[in-house]
Amino acid sequence: MTDEAHHLGSSPLLATSLGLVSGFPLDFMHLVCLGVMRRLVYLWLKGPLSCRLSSGQVNMLSEQLENVRRYTPVEFNRQPRTLTEIDRWKASEPVLLKSFLHAAVYKHFLLFFVGILILSSKKLFATYTDYANNALVLFVQHFRKVYGDTYISYNVHNLVHLTQDAKVHGTLDCFSAFKFENFMKTLKKMVRKPQSPCSQVVKRILERGTTPVPRVEGLGLRREHVNGPLPAMFPNAVQYSVYKTEQFTLKLDRANCYVSIEGCFESLSKRWGLSCHTSDLNTDKEELPADRQRRNVSKKKAVPPSHPSFNSCSPSHIIV
Repeated sequence: MTDEAHHLGSSPLLATSLGLVSGFPLDFMHLVCLGVMRRLVYLWLKGPLSCRLSSGQVNMLSEQLENVRRYTPVEFNRQPRTLTEIDRWKASEPVLLKSFLHAAVYKHFLLFFVGILILSSKKLFATYTDYANNALVLFVQHFRKVYGDTYISYNVHNLVHLTQDAKVHGTLDCFSAFKFENFMKTLKKMVRKPQSPCSQVVKRILERGTTPVPRVEGLGLRREHVNGPLPAMFPNAVQYSVYKTEQFTLKLDRANCYVSIEGCFESLSKRWGLSCHTSDLNTDKEELPADRQRRNVSKKKAVPPSHPSFNSCSPSHIIV
């Protein structure tokens, strides 16, 4: 103990091999999303005049966020909200900035954005870790020049240490609080009165362990309809408007109808449908391979021709 006014005693963790600094990494969700990013948005709304957005720009940006909302797929946890609701924004809110910020402010923000993007990406992390660190250090160094000394916070300073934590623990998602934050909803449902919340949660968990809970299977083709239109070559196919897998969901709406086939993006509702043989329908008939991934708003959802449950020639079930 070197600072008697600060250290009140020796931690029992000293007897372990756990590093008291390296073993407690900075949290991506609170440091970056709810810390630095939220501070930046507040500065753009109410900060110095050199970086502040005008009321007209704020209204235009809010309108664009509302427009994006109509095209946001169901896989995104949160839909975009206007800047008037900034006080209620969560850690996963999207922002559109390039056309509104001053050039110097936007370029400074790109240092922060690129650094965090690299540390969050499994593909970029191993190769560009040092580049990400340099970008974040430069962002912190120029922060006072862009916004002033008054607005530098402890969160902003901690960005210079974030890369070191990532080198020890992996990409930012490997040690973020997002998964725990998402589970809070489940925990809150287990608490039924303000007294003894911990014991209530333990009892609910024990009850679930002894009482079998039937699993509701929500995957596969859903919402059968007869609205058409059907392709001329498939006059008797059964029609569905939803196809759900563990990886993604396809729907016949503006936000969830885009797929990628060999690099070409198509609208499912306008161009084509997914189909399968009646003879191939079984308990896992509609599952696509688990390696299908989504890509931003336009989802990357291609059906491999070799998959045994799908055939584009003579289907009896189709999404149209």
